[in-house]
Amino acid sequence: MSPLRRPNWKRRATEVASAEADALISLPADVLDDILARVGLRDAVRTSALSRAWRHRWEALPSLNIHFPRLEEDEGAPKGLGAVDGILLRCPGRVRRFYVSLDELHADRLHDWLLVLPRRGVETLDLSFIDCFPTIPSSVFSCSRLTSLGLFDCAIPPLPPGFQGFPELRKFTLINVKLKENGEYQLEEIIATSPSLEKLTLWDVDIPGEFAEWVVQAPNLRYLKICSDQDYGWNFAELPRLDSAVIDICDYLGERDFSRFLASFATIAKLVLYTFHSTFNGANILERLTCSFIKLKSMALYTHFCEFSSILSTFCLLRNAPNLEKLKILIYDGDEQKFEANGEFQSAQCTDGTCANLQFVNMTGVHWHSNEMSFIELIMSKARHLRTLSISHDKKCSMSNDGAVKKLLNYKKASAHAEIVFKGKYSSFFCCKFPSYGLYFSDYGETVTLGSHGATVPPRAVERAGGGGSAGLPPAVPARRHPHPPRHPGRRPHLRALPRLAPRWEALPCISLSFLDKRGGTPTSLAVDRVLARYPGHISSFSFHFDKYSAGRVADWLVALCGRGVRSINLQCSYYHYSFTLHSSVFLCTQLVHLELNGCRMPPLPAGFPGFPVLEELTLYAAQFPENGESLLEEILGASPLLHTLNLSYLYVRDDGPADWTIVGPSVRKLAIILDKSYGWRITDLPRLDEATIDMGKYVSSGDFQGFIAGFARVRKLILHTCYPLPPVHFVPLTMLLLGNCDQSRHH
Repeated sequence: MSPLRRPNWKRRATEVASAEADALISLPADVLDDILARVGLRDAVRTSALSRAWRHRWEALPSLNIHFPRLEEDEGAPKGLGAVDGILLRCPGRVRRFYVSLDELHADRLHDWLLVLPRRGVETLDLSFIDCFPTIPSSVFSCSRLTSLGLFDCAIPPLPPGFQGFPELRKFTLINVKLKENGEYQLEEIIATSPSLEKLTLWDVDIPGEFAEWVVQAPNLRYLKICSDQDYGWNFAELPRLDSAVIDICDYLGERDFSRFLASFATIAKLVLYTFHSTFNGANILERLTCSFIKLKSMALYTHFCEFSSILSTFCLLRNAPNLEKLKILIYDGDEQKFEANGEFQSAQCTDGTCANLQFVNMTGVHWHSNEMSFIELIMSKARHLRTLSISHDKKCSMSNDGAVKKLLNYKKASAHAEIVFKGKYSSFFCCKFPSYGLYFSDYGETVTLGSHGATVPPRAVERAGGGGSAGLPPAVPARRHPHPPRHPGRRPHLRALPRLAPRWEALPCISLSFLDKRGGTPTSLAVDRVLARYPGHISSFSFHFDKYSAGRVADWLVALCGRGVRSINLQCSYYHYSFTLHSSVFLCTQLVHLELNGCRMPPLPAGFPGFPVLEELTLYAAQFPENGESLLEEILGASPLLHTLNLSYLYVRDDGPADWTIVGPSVRKLAIILDKSYGWRITDLPRLDEATIDMGKYVSSGDFQGFIAGFARVRKLILHTCYPLPPVHFVPLTMLLLGNCDQSRHH
């Protein structure tokens, strides 16, 4: 009897794989091309080992992306770079992208590749070099179909005779490159013969020879970045579409007028400017500008407050940016304060319109110098619309963080909504976020989050703080760094691991409560009770995600919030089938700016309802109204004169017969109505309405719909889901229309 043979599982697995591969090869050619293009060139070539049918399939690809960048683990040239010759020889298809990093050994092959690539219609060409600085072949200028060209660490040859330009080039990047003598004119010609150019980066571009001025002519340019250690004669023609610019010139154009240079960017919306460099002759960089940046909304400054010139430059830019909304200041090389600029001096540099529209400020690398503190105080006192001021300090500080936080708490604030966030040490770049707690740890636990006039109490931290007693509340705001980082950043931190807290949190004049953890429950309800019982001050916002066990406490909380000046309320229910009735005291919170109610029953309006005089945003989602609820909603909207955002989604009004009523909102700009039933409303008085989203399905009759949609004739953006044809309404200002049809059989 012959012995039993063991099954050859390896052979069977190979046969199964071959069978599957042969089944895959039977797919349509365009599907196979799409699959191979998605897996990348390396894996596409490896499919030749699957079976005989796959051996040459990758060579039939209509286009290739050859991508061999240098990785961190590579020593010298990237692995597989030697295969480029074979790929170009065996695959005759189009090469859309060619991105390689070359060392000295492979740099000689570039000449042959650049003879082939123009004939293959290459669109994106990125060439970088490792441990060498060769001169690239002039055939690079023959790639006339380029849309993106990036050259790194190399020398650029002169333009060949008959250079036709790059008519489709949209992105042009030069980093650490060297031009020939008088190369500025060569660069000028390349840019001028690229009419579609949108993004230009010139970083460490060396132009030898005598100084000469030249002009950048790029009518479609949207983004510009210039980083250089000296002036190479740049001038700019009109750049009507320029939106963003990054300028870092160490000598500030030397003998030329830097302010006149910046006037070329008067129409941009985003500006990044480096002003920390010391001037060679000691003169001021910017003391006055000949233009105003009217459209500038966002500005980032790499600067410091240690020298007279950099301080004047900062205030000069702020004075000439009247509509600035976002300001980021990265303090660089500001260890030693050489010039004293107190609050009086800095106030004298401002005008009435300085920082008038500023909303977000971010300062990193602060040393707590007196000049920096005076600037922070000035911003807080001038910015009437300030929302957030974020601060992170440097390793070297002139005072303790505790002392700096105490000063910040005493500064006068022009904006009642201002929130100050202390992010800890800037140099560590360590950040761990715990959303359920509302805590932000930076630099291993150092964090301070200050509200409009105080601090944000971390949710859940209330009942779990040290001590373990029934009144276990965090004694104050975290103010100094914990010696050890959290070992498990993904887990919730235990409150005993938090740093000791400086000022008593009960004495803060303002806090924000956010309990949006869906687990909620009785422990969280007890935490809210304890905070409201122990804290007597102003509560700027209150957010809570409740369930059927905690819903019974909401009525008492709303009664308590009425007298605390609450400006934002967000109540969300975990179970929509369990709808509870709100307490009518929610209508007595007259200082509300934001109100969001999700999955609850609306109570009747109290006698003498004062309205919401400062309410700006109202969201009602799955809210239930009693009989005659239309009139209740109509009265709420009529008593909210500043309302600019209204969202009514899946409302339910108890059926008490048809009723006609009107949505009135003189300040409403954005309106969303998503319903499954018509409640007889009309849109007649929304003069400032700009955007609308309407989805009322099949539940509106054709006649009602035609009258209803006429109320949106003046909107600029309209998203409409309807089963009926649009009525003959002229939407004159309309610039964007998105239509959705709920019944394809009735599509018009």
